[in-house]
Amino acid sequence: MISPTPRGVVALKDPGFTGILQRMLDKGTPIVITDGLAKRLAGQQGILSNKNLTVLNVQGSPKALLKLTREELKPIRDKLLAPLGMKFDAPNRVELYLFGNNYFVVENVNDEAVQVTLDLPRLSSVRKALTLPEDAGSVEVSASGTTVKIRVSPRTLVAVEYK
Repeated sequence: MISPTPRGVVALKDPGFTGILQRMLDKGTPIVITDGLAKRLAGQQGILSNKNLTVLNVQGSPKALLKLTREELKPIRDKLLAPLGMKFDAPNRVELYLFGNNYFVVENVNDEAVQVTLDLPRLSSVRKALTLPEDAGSVEVSASGTTVKIRVSPRTLVAVEYK
């Protein structure tokens, strides 16, 4: 994700930034930026009109992203994960981290338990590799077809190995 954080602002000062961004979009790389960065890219219609670019309207308040509903997040997540053949459905404040070819981590930073699903391009087995905190309530992992379903306790992280 590219954003108008200091890192994004510094990138804009690089004379090659817009060319790199355009090449990534032309290759089909899905990119999400905030409306603040989009404003800074005004005049770059080749970038701003690209179908692979999604602009999030945060109106100068990135914390607004924390108010997005599960339904609002799903198409954003799906677009970003599409090149990997994955789909992730979870409420806000649930994070997905991918590691190598066989591990992922789901972290629930909510104060209530959540149910999430991750659709993978291939799946023959799944197992919980790590749960933090170790004495966390309950984490249930199951699989059906190429879909992994996980119930995650509040404030809990689970690492999952899949094959």
